[in-house]
Amino acid sequence: MNFSWPSIRRQIALFSAMAGILSGCQTNKADSFMASRLADDVSVAAAEGIANDLVAHLAQQVGPGTGTVLLRQDGSVFGKAFDTALKNRGYAVVTNQKWDAKERVIPIAYVVIPFEGQLLARLTSDKVELGRAYMITQSGAQPANPLSIMRQG
Repeated sequence: MNFSWPSIRRQIALFSAMAGILSGCQTNKADSFMASRLADDVSVAAAEGIANDLVAHLAQQVGPGTGTVLLRQDGSVFGKAFDTALKNRGYAVVTNQKWDAKERVIPIAYVVIPFEGQLLARLTSDKVELGRAYMITQSGAQPANPLSIMRQG
């Protein structure tokens, strides 16, 4: 096999960045989640592609439309895309931290950061963390690596 040191170094750097992203926000309480964040220069098409991909995988992990999602978003393009993707999957979304106490509430936070020409995205809930790198394309965003899944508790 032919290995290229720059390629190996890049993969190590990408792995390290993903590990750093996935190591944060480890909590089980809805009121402990921080506000969501996003890289500033993400196109609507890229935000929608990332949101739809992550929400589809979230639905596989927690069940489609199985509760109310508490989303503390930042008003960004991705926040709007994520809100829409959740609603399209059948989730009720609250952002004002007020909900019926009888309902199952799924607290969610997200972060999307640029790294070496890609976007690293992490979606955190009380049960699971999903992480993935995305390549930005003219038509949106495409996954650049396999999905990373970390189950909580």
